[in-house]
Formats: sequence, structure tokens, C-alpha cells
Amino acid sequence: MTNYVDKEYLIHDMNNYLRDKITASDLDQVYAALHTILPTYEVRKCVTTDDVTAANNDYVRRFLDAKLAGGRSRNTTNRYWYILNRFFNSENISTAEVTASHIRDYFAKESERGISDGTLNGVRDVFNSYFGWLFNEGIISRNPCANVDTMKVEQKVREKFTDVDIQKILLACSNPRDYAIVQFLLNTGCRVSEMCGLCMKDLYLEGKECRVRGKGKKNRKVYFNDVTAWALEKYLTKYPARSNEPVFRSKTGGAMTTNAVRQMLKRIEAKTDVVNVHPHRFRRTFATNAVNQQMPLQEVKAVLGHVRLDTTMKYVAQNDERTKRAYEYYIG
Repeated sequence: MTNYVDKEYLIHDMNNYLRDKITASDLDQVYAALHTILPTYEVRKCVTTDDVTAANNDYVRRFLDAKLAGGRSRNTTNRYWYILNRFFNSENISTAEVTASHIRDYFAKESERGISDGTLNGVRDVFNSYFGWLFNEGIISRNPCANVDTMKVEQKVREKFTDVDIQKILLACSNPRDYAIVQFLLNTGCRVSEMCGLCMKDLYLEGKECRVRGKGKKNRKVYFNDVTAWALEKYLTKYPARSNEPVFRSKTGGAMTTNAVRQMLKRIEAKTDVVNVHPHRFRRTFATNAVNQQMPLQEVKAVLGHVRLDTTMKYVAQNDERTKRAYEYYIG
């Protein structure tokens, strides 16, 4: 059930239905009676589940179109689509009827399924963005997520790769492409999506730099060392590509997908005793190593493509030895 918000629609439907069945004079009387009586009643229209689903999908599509127009990536909007549709399919409710209680109940069920509070906070951010957009567009009268608190999340220590881990991973690479990917992720700090989107025309081996497109479709320059340049040259010598082609390609010649890179790293993990070998851990390792080598945080932030410094700090693993050195330098 959903509110039949404009009673003029009901009058219009009745008018169309009776127009060929009664005289114009009688129709005018019915029309006048409806206008007099209906304001004292709450009118609701029965709708099917298919109607609700179609309406929800329409709102979600319009929201995602707005996000794409605002610079969000297709990967981001696909994630939004998955999260919102999972919610609406679970709750079987229309967008206009969602309340804070519905959202809290949904989070409670997801928590019982074992979904972490950190993940649910990410889902809440999507809900808040969606319902906030609907409110700003005048489609709903309030944002039901505004009164839903974020979950308190215990801050876990996310470890970087050790030097020994890196050597084991490199030794497990079975071909020049995989070796070059590991070196590139380790020494540029790039997101895996940025690496997969890198084209030959944006790679400058001699200058040991490349231009990648990050979040919000923002281009930035990143740099790599001699070892990474050598690994890239070795790979591209064996598998050359034209200027408009991707640097890292699949066996079919197309650009590697982020999922393909993750699967490749999992195959490497299976060959070693190193656990949690995934792209983002290379990014965290790069950030921590850079700070340990006294690279200023502002520069690390720029290389990683972050907007906020506090985001960069989340990537830097706390190091007691680094803290002690800083204390001795500035205090002791």
C-alpha cells in the first residue's frame, strides 16, 4: 500500500470511467460530490509488489544518474545499486514509506547475519545519500536516515606487508605481467581501479611516472622507482601494446579488471604462507613505508590521491619505533 497523494488523480480516473456510462449532467454532479466529500477521507490506492518495485527502481535510477553526472564512477554507482536494491527487496516497501525504524530493523537483521558494523556504516552512508537526495529534490518530506546513528567501530590494526612478505610474493609471480603488477602496486600506491585503467599513452617509462584517473574522475601524476620501470619494460617488451591500449591486459588482450587482479593475487597467496594478499594492502604498505622514510604526510596524501589528510592517516599503520624516533627528535 502507498499514499495516493493527489486525490485529483482519483477524480480523474473516475471521470474517465464514467464518461461513457452516464450523462454529462450526472457526471458533473458526481464530480462536484467527490470534490466535496473526498477531503474528509484518507484515500489510498492498492498497488502490487511489481508497482512498488518499479517505482523504487525508477527513483534509484534517477539517483544514480545524478551521481554519475556529479562525477561518481560506474563502479561506485553499481555498488549503490546493489546496496539499495538489497534493502528494498528485503523490506518489500516503497521509498516513500521508509522510516528510521525500517532502516534500524534492516541493520539489526544484517548484523545477525554477521555483517560487520564497519560495513553497515558504509551502507548507512549510501542510504543517507539516497534519501538525502530525494529530500533535496522534493520527492520525500524527510530523510529517514538522518535519525539513524552510525555504529561505533573498533579500530583494527591493519598490517602492512613486511619486507619478507614482499619477497615471497614476488618469487611466487609466474610471469612478467604479474611481477610488474606487484611492483606497480607496491611502489606507486595506486588504487587497483586506477592501475587497471592505465593506458600506454599515459605511461612514461623514461621519466618513471604515469598519469592515472582516480576517484571523481580526477587525473593525477604518480611515480615509480627503477625496479618498477625495469619490470614494466620487461613485461611490455614481451607483450607490446599500442598507445591507446591498456598497460595491463588479460589473455584476450582487453584491460584487466579489478576482479581479475584480485583473483591473480589470491593465486599468488595460495603459493605462499602470506595471508590477506589483496590490492589495497599494497596501497597501505606504500603509505606506511613512505611515512617511515620521512616523506611528509601532505606529499603522501597527494600521491595517494586523497582529499582529506585524515583519510591518509587511516592508511598509515602505527609504528612504535617511528613514534619513539619522533619523540626523541622533538622532545628528548
